[in-house]
Amino acid sequence: MVATPVEQQGPVQRWWSQRQAPAGIFGTIIGASVIASADPIEPLHDVVWAVLVTLIVYWLSERWSEVLASNLRGEPITRRRIAEVFGHGWPMVQASYTPLVVLGVSWALGASNETALNLALAFCVATLAALGVLAGRRAGLSRWAVVGSGAFTAALGFVLILLKAFLH
Repeated sequence: MVATPVEQQGPVQRWWSQRQAPAGIFGTIIGASVIASADPIEPLHDVVWAVLVTLIVYWLSERWSEVLASNLRGEPITRRRIAEVFGHGWPMVQASYTPLVVLGVSWALGASNETALNLALAFCVATLAALGVLAGRRAGLSRWAVVGSGAFTAALGFVLILLKAFLH
């Protein structure tokens, strides 16, 4: 596979090539865990705020730890470096947008809170599975290894479903 210069890549390709995908995957898992722990009797706008605030706190702490770590590696802490590090981690928060849209649209179409939460959680699991498959394919893995990559990544989401079952 020939590498395409960053300026000629589409937004999805840039996202992957700039090493922002791990932050997005981590954000999907964190968002799903907050959704899984939500009580169905809670107003859904409280769940939305909980997901966003949780992800912003994780984003701030994870990115700041990266700034500090880069300083320990000898890179100076500059405004430019801080902006770069925080920008590369923003997909952690962006990962919550689509599941929250699924949550809101399901509720707006008449789904109960519990159904809306379950649909948003199912969307997160499907997203994780798709990302696992995509990563396996991009790595050039065999067909069974690609399936395994998707299954393992989806299993992270299924653990959250089990957590939800035990909490409620």
